[in-house]
Amino acid sequence: MSGRRPDRTRTALRTVPAGSDLAPADALDDARDRALGAAAADAAAARPGPGGCAHAVVAFGDGYLALAVTGVVEAGSGERLLGVLDDLRTRGRHELAVECSGLARSSPALVRFLGYVRLQQVAGHGRLALHRPPADLLSALGEPGPDHLAVHDPRPAVRGLRPPGR
Repeated sequence: MSGRRPDRTRTALRTVPAGSDLAPADALDDARDRALGAAAADAAAARPGPGGCAHAVVAFGDGYLALAVTGVVEAGSGERLLGVLDDLRTRGRHELAVECSGLARSSPALVRFLGYVRLQQVAGHGRLALHRPPADLLSALGEPGPDHLAVHDPRPAVRGLRPPGR
C-alpha cells in the first residue's frame, strides 16, 4: 500500500452488501447506514479539491447510492459534482442518500447541485434523502415535501422537519 489518498476527481464506486439475516426493509436500512458510513470515510480520506471539497459514492443495492460530500462546495467543485449527475441518476435511480455531516457549511454551488439532484430524482420517481445536513442548507432548499425529499437527522431541531412515516 503506497499510503496515497484517493484522487478527488474520480468518483469510484464500491458496493456494500446488505445483511442476509435481516428482513428486506431492515436489510436495506442496514445497507444504507453502512454505505453512508463508508462513503463518509472515503470522502474524508480523499484529497480535497479547490475550496476543500471532496466526495465519494458507495452503492448499497441495485439503483441505490450513498454520496458523501465534505468541506465547502465552491464553484469549481460544484461543477465537478454536476459532472457526475448523469451517473448518479442512472446508478441511483431508486434512492440517493447524501451524507452531509462532513460539510463545513452550505454554499450556492451545493444548493444548485442538490436542486438538480432533487429534480432528477423526482422526474425518475426516485428518493433523495439528506442525512445530517447543515441547518443553512435546509433553509436554502426549503422544507421537505411530497417530492420524495427526506431529511434524516438525530438533532431535535431538525427532527421535526422529517416527513411523517419516514
